[in-house]
Amino acid sequence: MLAPKFVPQIGSALKPLFKSTVRGASKISQKTREFVAETHEHVQDIVAEVDAEVEEKGAPVADAAAPSAK
Repeated sequence: MLAPKFVPQIGSALKPLFKSTVRGASKISQKTREFVAETHEHVQDIVAEVDAEVEEKGAPVADAAAPSAK
């Protein structure tokens, strides 16, 4: 059988490809985490601004968000 001779060679040939794939996935994961953290921060800033505007006008936050009853 030739398979036992070629399996170690195939494994050693695929190791650099596997390492670069894992490295790339790790970089993508890190970039995604950074993007999500920045987006979360922006949303929190917007919510804080809206809360400040609502407080400035003197209306409670719950009343400002609730639909008006007719």
